[in-house]
Amino acid sequence: MNCVEKRGCHSIEIISGYLFAVTLSLCITSGANVPDLLQYPILERVTEGHTARLLCTMRNAAVTDTDVYWYWEQPGGRTVWILRHYTSNYIQLYSGFTEQFQPSRDLSSNSFILTITNVQPSDTGVYYCSVWGSIYGRGSQLIVDKKSSDGIPWTSDSILIIGTILGFTVLIRIVLLTYFLWKQKLCSSVKDSTQGSPVEDKNIVHPTVNDRTWSSEQAAVPPVVLAEGKCHYAEVHFHQQGSSQPTVTAAERSSEYAVIKWDRN
Repeated sequence: MNCVEKRGCHSIEIISGYLFAVTLSLCITSGANVPDLLQYPILERVTEGHTARLLCTMRNAAVTDTDVYWYWEQPGGRTVWILRHYTSNYIQLYSGFTEQFQPSRDLSSNSFILTITNVQPSDTGVYYCSVWGSIYGRGSQLIVDKKSSDGIPWTSDSILIIGTILGFTVLIRIVLLTYFLWKQKLCSSVKDSTQGSPVEDKNIVHPTVNDRTWSSEQAAVPPVVLAEGKCHYAEVHFHQQGSSQPTVTAAERSSEYAVIKWDRN
């Protein structure tokens, strides 16, 4: 091989190396500018009839420079394309979808937005955004709760029932506790009044005979009381029959008070 041939081979090698470097540089540069899609909220829970708003923020590219696709993964795993939003703001809705699904762009946050109005339980699923035909977000899960007849979501019925039961339980406990404390206080007051009353001496007899005269012709006869000691009571009975003197009868019994009975026949 002569010199000319050697120089030609060397030139080819230089050119090949240069092209490889340029190609590698382009690949690296292109990889650095691949868009990154961030979706939020991760979970969106709304009540039937309300509006859901899903965001798809894009990094490394402007939302005004690329079309965006939105698709829906149903609870059964089936994937359905919803729409395509062009850079010209033209909206292409796929079969079966209406203007209930509205796409838009937010330039301040560089985000694509999907607004779903009047959501229904059948709209539950995971919603994804996509650009360039091969770049996807991680998805936003949408859960639509049914409404009860009074407009309260079904998911809150169990909470309402539990709260009502707990409220009644607390109320019953308060009533029972109040009644118990009132009864205890009443018993304590009765006990205190009983203990505070003077205790009469069981060995003392209290005669209560009044020394009034029976008549103008008869003098009062004092009652006969048994001697103090073993006797706990004295019962005195007066009997007047005709013109005879009153008869006094004393009987010993076990009681706490002196009982005087006067029978006038």
